[in-house]
Amino acid sequence: MDYEEEIDPYNITSLMTISQYRVHQGRFPTEATEELDTHMEEISEELAEDSATGRKYQVYSDKQKVVFYYFNRIKLWKAVASGRNAQVEARTARKKPSQPQEEHKHHLIQFFDEHPQATRRDSVESLTRQFENFSLKETSAGNSIFYECNLTVKRTTLHHVARNNAENIEKRYVWAKKWAESSDMNYLKSCVSVDEAGFNINMRSPNARSVKGTPTIVETPATRAIAHTILGAITTQDKPVVKPSRKGNVTEDYARFISKILDEMDKFPEMRNFYIVMDNAPIHTSDNITGLIEKKEDIELYTPSPNSTI
Repeated sequence: MDYEEEIDPYNITSLMTISQYRVHQGRFPTEATEELDTHMEEISEELAEDSATGRKYQVYSDKQKVVFYYFNRIKLWKAVASGRNAQVEARTARKKPSQPQEEHKHHLIQFFDEHPQATRRDSVESLTRQFENFSLKETSAGNSIFYECNLTVKRTTLHHVARNNAENIEKRYVWAKKWAESSDMNYLKSCVSVDEAGFNINMRSPNARSVKGTPTIVETPATRAIAHTILGAITTQDKPVVKPSRKGNVTEDYARFISKILDEMDKFPEMRNFYIVMDNAPIHTSDNITGLIEKKEDIELYTPSPNSTI
């Protein structure tokens, strides 16, 4: 895209240069003098005339800032009186920069606990609504969130709404209590955990690096990828079986995998009376799978209710 080099592509305003700094350095006295006092009074009268003619601005001018500083810091006047001479609103003159206190920090922690994907602007708006006459810049809010509230940005883990509702939490508790009290199940000593994971060539890590200010782009094939599934069974002591499967995974594949697990477990006497633990995926709750395991009298199957969300 063509553009004119003479035009500044960035919206930048120069606040201070070293030349300007050196010119003003040391020019403002630390004590009031008769000459300076007279000069400040003249500027104050000029500002009062501008205010009387209705020429008010949202941003205070350098003259107003100088006059306010002089009367407030040099002559040690009260903030309201200094503001009156500089034509600064009394509320603004008295105002101190807001600093997050403990109650504000607790509010931020609770706010992000309830809304983990909220932005800094959202947190500032929440603080403003919750605490009267409190304001905070987004930059200050970001520093407080990171350094004082110890809240960092992480990769999001998505959970279904039903997973963490009170009803399903109670169901999980009842199931765990039932098996803990009515059996000798021990996840660390007498269980074989079974699960599967799917992969394809289009999968990419959600994190990547690029030069600051440029987007991170990772190219992937346009064609639909063949899915590969890895079935695995593991205990705290051993990894009995790992079986790769192409083109997805169906009940027959899973049945053959379970059969292979049972054959492997038969080779080890210490695995008698072990439990096979799996989640409630549809292929896990098939009657064929249940029947296959029940044929082994010394092995039990544990799977949550098909209607529960774990």
